[in-house]
Amino acid sequence: MSSVPIFDCTKHFLRDDSSSSQTFDPEEILTQRANVDPSFNREIPQGAFVAVHCTASLYNSAKANKAKFLSFNLVAVQVIALPNGE
Repeated sequence: MSSVPIFDCTKHFLRDDSSSSQTFDPEEILTQRANVDPSFNREIPQGAFVAVHCTASLYNSAKANKAKFLSFNLVAVQVIALPNGE
């Protein structure tokens, strides 16, 4: 069993007037191109809002006629918001 990276992206979604000078760019947050957020090093609590990144592939069966298979590969998870009290 292999693990996937889990990023803590909650800082981008906190309401804080001191950071209002920073621009909010969802594309940069979700792609992590310019700045990689720190790892989320605990279990994701129930009720958390997350973005799940995966790839999907569709395959035709070589043996069965008209059979198709769909494969999902989990790539990463971003924790966006935590429930109250977390």
